[in-house]
Amino acid sequence: MKNNHLWPDVSCRELPVDSPLPGWAKRRDGRPPGRMSSHIVSGICCGFLGLVLHVPSEAAMIFTDSGSFQAALPGIGRTLNLDNVDAETVIPDGSRFGGIRFRSNTGMDLIVSDHFDTTSPFNYLGVDDGFSNEFVSGHEIYFDFNGLIQAFGIYLIGSPGDIFESDFQLVGGGLSVFNEGTPEFSLADGGDVFFLGLIDPNGFSNARLNSFGDPDDPFFAFNIDDITTVSAVPEPGAFLLLSMSFLLFGQQLRNGVKKSRKNSSNFIKTF
Repeated sequence: MKNNHLWPDVSCRELPVDSPLPGWAKRRDGRPPGRMSSHIVSGICCGFLGLVLHVPSEAAMIFTDSGSFQAALPGIGRTLNLDNVDAETVIPDGSRFGGIRFRSNTGMDLIVSDHFDTTSPFNYLGVDDGFSNEFVSGHEIYFDFNGLIQAFGIYLIGSPGDIFESDFQLVGGGLSVFNEGTPEFSLADGGDVFFLGLIDPNGFSNARLNSFGDPDDPFFAFNIDDITTVSAVPEPGAFLLLSMSFLLFGQQLRNGVKKSRKNSSNFIKTF
């Protein structure tokens, strides 16, 4: 026998659709049972966003060899090899070329040249001095990027046997790296090749290459080539996938809420 002190005096039956709910059948917030709270939906969306956009924390790194740098790249690298333009193409100081704004302390424009061997034939970057198109010790080159990047690497091709340890310094994103005394390899014409690279997961928007010495009394010459960067901004395809995920997730939520409302309106029972 049913205990009337514990149960309302109603039988198990369906209520008409427009019947008010008895007080004991309502939620504390006054809405029918089964309706999803907007706070819950917001919480789920925020959690989903956090899972999709979460990037593991990684340590910043410096490199003096290209192989280790390439293996550690945090994404797809883009390399400016200067081979898509003609030699003797002038790059005015402070102008953008290949997505990078180049500046220097030389007082001259930069120039794409092919006088000497380089890491990716046939072109490399030098200074428009009207003669050998080479940078010399004491020259500094500044790189400004389109937005944040997470990785930056560069080849330095120096005059044979003239480059010693710490003659070059690459600075960017609070990091700094000096060249080693032994070149990574040498070219057919005797040019010594050094590599410097930086990876900073926090991103940075500019870098600087220092060469040490007096440009008025230089003791080595060099050029640069194969400038590699990795953007800190997801590729357009990643944004598309993320947007599609949110659309599908939102549609599932809306369908669930509509179904709950229908069930609450038509199939509420009392006991």
